[in-house]
Amino acid sequence: MKTQVTPNNTKALSVLWGPLDEYVVTGHEDGSIIKWDMRTGKKVMAVVLCC
Repeated sequence: MKTQVTPNNTKALSVLWGPLDEYVVTGHEDGSIIKWDMRTGKKVMAVVLCC
């Protein structure tokens, strides 16, 4: 299955796949961390880390 996830216009610096390929977590250059549902391609949760 091919799913495209679109972050909020920041470059993804790291990607981590869940053990069953259900979720992907991406870390972005603006300090945001986003958990994606790979079946729907939608954000499950997003956190922005601040200085």
